[in-house]
Order: sequence, then structure tokens, then C-alpha cells
Amino acid sequence: MFVLITWLYLAFSTWTPLPSWILVALGTLLLMVPMSAVLIAPRRIAINQQMAREISAGVLFADLQRHLNDPVLLTTSTTVTSLLLGLVALMTTKPDLLIGLVVMVSALFVGVTFGLIAWSSRRIA
Repeated sequence: MFVLITWLYLAFSTWTPLPSWILVALGTLLLMVPMSAVLIAPRRIAINQQMAREISAGVLFADLQRHLNDPVLLTTSTTVTSLLLGLVALMTTKPDLLIGLVVMVSALFVGVTFGLIAWSSRRIA
């Protein structure tokens, strides 16, 4: 959260009319934060609690394995990672609005696609 506040302060203090790449990046961050909070955080907490219960046993039980193979967790994690890489691309190239949107939509598509492919390969195995 501190990084986001610092980034916003620097963006507003450095550029008076905000460039389009910053607007696209801000929109992406506003998409990623609730997505992570709603879809990743509860599953991560459940995994941590399950691991705390099973740490003494030394084996992975079915409940923990089910939590680790959660398709929503896997797809959301790959999507957030892909969006973060898209943000890095935006910050380094500083494109116009249309190209910035294309980059982030492509990153979203790649993240969801790789998440679904990884999930379906885990399900088959």
C-alpha cells in the first residue's frame, strides 16, 4: 500500500496532465488490488492454516492438496503476474493510450490463458 501511495504522489507531482500510460497503469492497479484481495488472500490464508495443522504430520493431506490445486488461485496468480509484467512494459516504454490498453489487455489474456492451461494440465495429471 505504501508503494502505491508513493507511486501516486510521484505521478501527480511529476506530470501535471497525467500521461496516458499512467492512466492505464492506474486502471490496471485498481483492477489488480481487489482481485488479489478477494481471490488470492482468502485462499492463501486457508493454505497457511492447513499447513500449520499438518506441519507436524509431515505429509500432505487431501485438504491441503485441494487448496494447492485450486484453479481460481492458480489462474488469478498467473493473471496478476502477467499484469505486473505488463505494468513493467508500460513503465519502460511509456506508450500512447491505445498501445497501452492493447499491452494490458494482452497481458490479461496471456495470464488467464496460461492459468487455465496450467490448471487443465494439473487436472489431467
